[in-house]
Amino acid sequence: MTDRPSEHPPIPLVALALGAGLVIGSIDASATLNTGGLVVVALVAVAAALAHAGRHRPWLWASLLGVPTAIVELPRSGFPAVVLILGLVGLGAAMGWTLGAARRRPGSARRRPGSV
Repeated sequence: MTDRPSEHPPIPLVALALGAGLVIGSIDASATLNTGGLVVVALVAVAAALAHAGRHRPWLWASLLGVPTAIVELPRSGFPAVVLILGLVGLGAAMGWTLGAARRRPGSARRRPGSV
């Protein structure tokens, strides 16, 4: 069994990333809520989880989450906010991918003392 990426990403993860991007973007664009910190945490955490679950192509998961969020946010906040959003999802995806790669690496499992 190889750990090669399939030609197409898993459809449920794609749908989850797009849906999460739209939901986070609409919450952030809401004029009645002041949720800046929660949006930052949600973007980084969801991007990390998607990249970890997707196993390959962290840039894809960052794009699928960040672009819908940025599109919803662009009319309200302008270009600097969009750059920040894409940077945050890129950071989260890189963190999730790195964690997943470290956990999948052969020999990375810790041995218990006294085990053979």
